[in-house]
This record gives sequence, C-alpha cells and structure tokens, in this order.
Amino acid sequence: DGKVRKLVLLGATREKIAQSAHANGFDDIIMADTFEEAFEQCVKYAKPGDAVLLSPACASWGMFKNYEERGDKFKELVETVHYNLPECEIYVVSPLPCLPMHDYKHTLGVLRSNDLLKMIYKEFKKTIPYEYVTFINAYPILCNKKGEPVEAYYEDGLHINHEGYLRYTNCLKEYIL
Repeated sequence: DGKVRKLVLLGATREKIAQSAHANGFDDIIMADTFEEAFEQCVKYAKPGDAVLLSPACASWGMFKNYEERGDKFKELVETVHYNLPECEIYVVSPLPCLPMHDYKHTLGVLRSNDLLKMIYKEFKKTIPYEYVTFINAYPILCNKKGEPVEAYYEDGLHINHEGYLRYTNCLKEYIL
C-alpha cells in the first residue's frame, strides 16, 4: 500500500526476498554486498520520521569471523543510522528459527541452531540497549504452541516459503504500519 519505499537487501537469501517482493509488485530494491553498503543506502534514502527496519535474518557466511564480530558491527551501524537519522524509528527483528530436520542442535561445530539464534537475539538486546531501538521478536510467528518451528512455513528447513514470508510480514506490520 505504498508504505515501504525501498528495500535494501543483503545476505545469502537476498535474491529470494527480492523475488518475493517483485511477485508482490514491489520493485524499488537495492542489493548490498556488505553491512556498510546496506546501512549507507538506508541513510541515503530514509527521511525524518521514516522507519528503518533491520532484519538480520539472512545468513552472512564468510562476512565475519564469528557472531560477536557480527554483533559489534551491527551495533556500530545501528548507532550510525541513529546519528545520521535521529528522527527515524529503528526496529531490529530477531533471527528466524530453522527446522530440526537438519539436526541443528546447540553443539560445537554447528553453524546454526535455534538455541544459538535465541542467544544472538538476547545478545542484540543487551548490546544495543538504546531507547531509540525497538526490538521485534518474529521467532515465535513460525512456531507452534510448543515453540517448535512449523515445517509448512519452510522451503528446505532453513529458508521460509511464501506462507512463512506472509506470517513474517504480518508480524512486522503490527510495528511499522
């Protein structure tokens, strides 16, 4: 309905997100290769009073040494957006769960587990304690009442399908529209 003016996409599934946006008639999309580039585009196009939604849901394989470095960089860039756009609302969305079919448990050597994703979100909230940031926990919208991810919302256990994206976007609408 015209509320989203621009998408700046980064990460492993940015093409899928862009395809979904195109399929829904949204074409004003910028592809970024680094966090810095993505935030630069946000600062360039956002106007006072806009909402800047930061959704670290895409995998960032090889971009950082570890999740601590990713978190530190993310915090730095949130501060940069606020410094350059003090009148914008900033939202940070939680990572989304994955299906246990891939045997993703919190064990050494596993790149992605739901326990780890929950921990990362808690760390984001601790590391970015600013009153100008609103956190959105989208994790539960893809889960059943027991807190387990629902297979019907996924393409392959890691990436959400169209129904998953609908649930995800409906969750975000509560905050930004």
